[in-house]
Amino acid sequence: MKLNIKTSPKLISNKDLKVTTFDIMFVNPRLEFKDKYALEILLDLMSMYSLKNRTRQTFNEANDLNYIANYNVDFFNKGDTQFLTVSFLLPMAGIFDDFDLKKSLKIVKNHIFKSVVLADDFSYEFNLAYERYQKKLETKLSDPMAYFNDFWKDLYDFKHNYYHTNNDHINALKNTTMDRVRELYEKIILKGTYITFIGGNISDKTFYNETFESIFKQRKEVLKTEVDYERKFKPDWFGHVDKKIDSTQSIIRVGYYKENATKRDKYLLMFLSCALWRRENRILFNKLRNENDLVYSCSADYIESLDTITCTAHLSKENINKALVLIDESINELLDEEKFNKAKEKLLKADNITFISYLDDKLHEIKRLRSNTFKFESFEDEYNELTTITYEEMKECIESLKKVAELIMVGDKND
Repeated sequence: MKLNIKTSPKLISNKDLKVTTFDIMFVNPRLEFKDKYALEILLDLMSMYSLKNRTRQTFNEANDLNYIANYNVDFFNKGDTQFLTVSFLLPMAGIFDDFDLKKSLKIVKNHIFKSVVLADDFSYEFNLAYERYQKKLETKLSDPMAYFNDFWKDLYDFKHNYYHTNNDHINALKNTTMDRVRELYEKIILKGTYITFIGGNISDKTFYNETFESIFKQRKEVLKTEVDYERKFKPDWFGHVDKKIDSTQSIIRVGYYKENATKRDKYLLMFLSCALWRRENRILFNKLRNENDLVYSCSADYIESLDTITCTAHLSKENINKALVLIDESINELLDEEKFNKAKEKLLKADNITFISYLDDKLHEIKRLRSNTFKFESFEDEYNELTTITYEEMKECIESLKKVAELIMVGDKND
């Protein structure tokens, strides 16, 4: 799908917001996984993870003088496109007598476009960030669950950009260099195309527009980018696989796949996943733990890109066979129309936002409005779709699911 986006500033007015939100979003093709840690370290060096980081020290000085409340650097992917966002919170004009929007925006611009990455030698900052990811990766690899997930990815044919094995992470970190971090900064930030959003109590849009233009002097153009919403990956077909793991407990996971899923099917799978695990329903937990005391813990996840629901449980090895039967029963519980109606009633409570993890506060409202610029589905769209799900639809969806994976890892130690 092609998106045509005007790069002129977007002003989003909200009189209830006590700060001004300023976002600058860089848009570029999605990077390969080998650049994962180079990008993560770049974000760290532009952000404020380390108190010893020169970026944070410099910014804190500017913050004290100009009332820049906070800032954050993050990125997300949508289809084949990557969005890197630098977000700032500024006071609403008039809160401080000496607040100067133009001065604050100059500091924002300098912070973004004169990063520590441009220094002749930023090895100290780079090494701090590199060591942090190295320790995190070492900790992850010492967890039996990491090896379990690796086996799962291999079995399920995760040969695409969404899922990667531990070896992929190790190689990506090993291949991360200072030169590559600088190359990405120059490519994405210095030479990239960006879009800006200003949100808050904007009483004079002309003032904000002119102030922004006087600082950034952004050329106005139409950005054309590809976002592939339709990419599908079909898992390999197999029965169940047994592995052994050096652990005090066993782990099992079962995957249920919806073949040729439509957009509507995705909402049905989302509904089923929430009914299995989220908030008041928790069908899976009730059946495996509360009613039968078979597991230490369990969970269900919906993998949208694979049209798949997975159920995972940690348990003693003598309970594996019974738990596998009960997982199937949990999936089929909503075939009972009365139970389906009860689950729907709980999930759609107005005061119990279950389907999306967004908090319903003003900052997230701004972010949702920003997302609508890119025609991403909003929370309201998803909620409205979910309210119209019928028992007949859910019944057909459940009956058409295929069990495509059953991975069992048995702990060698005494459970």
